[in-house]
Amino acid sequence: MAHAGPHGGDKPRRTLGQRHSWFWIGAVSLAVLGLAGGCESYDARSTLQIQLMAKPASGIDAVQLVVEAVAVHVVAQANTSAKPGDSELAGDGHWQQLSVARSVELAKAVNVEGAVALGSLALPEGWIDQLRVSIKAPATATSAAKQCDLVLVKLPKAGVDVTQPFRPFAVYHGLQHSIWLDLRMDLALNKLGDCWSLAPVLQVKRFTTGGKDVSVQ
Repeated sequence: MAHAGPHGGDKPRRTLGQRHSWFWIGAVSLAVLGLAGGCESYDARSTLQIQLMAKPASGIDAVQLVVEAVAVHVVAQANTSAKPGDSELAGDGHWQQLSVARSVELAKAVNVEGAVALGSLALPEGWIDQLRVSIKAPATATSAAKQCDLVLVKLPKAGVDVTQPFRPFAVYHGLQHSIWLDLRMDLALNKLGDCWSLAPVLQVKRFTTGGKDVSVQ
């Protein structure tokens, strides 16, 4: 006996074939969603926030220069940081680059709290074993209210590598990392005529993962 529908008619019944069809559609849909979810998890990249500070030099009131870019070297495995200026790293395909291309004033960037934010960079999973900052003119220093153009002939063409040995930093998928780079003006500036030459010394001041400090050395 047929059952009456909500409007008095017979309630339609699904055939066995229709039930099988709906089953397979549901199964395929779940599989596609699962695959998409898996791909999203696999492709999730971490983010590195990059900040620049500069320990001041005695007698220097301000330093302003152009940061062209910051490059981060990420490898699958690393036990020690890569040596600065290592030519084997130049074209190995493991550099991730952040374009900055702006003038940076370092007068107040004397500590972590006053550091200049250069931007953020998406990174693959792995280990950071070297970083490189590209600097170009114009670069000036101010002392006793007098400004002069810094001499940049000692700048490496490829950029300034981190010069201190450091423990490679692990980069995990989906996590936010932050790094503070210290451009040591107290060690980088050398008196030359009426101004100074710049031979930068770059160090890692601080590194965090998920807001928690990670040992630098």
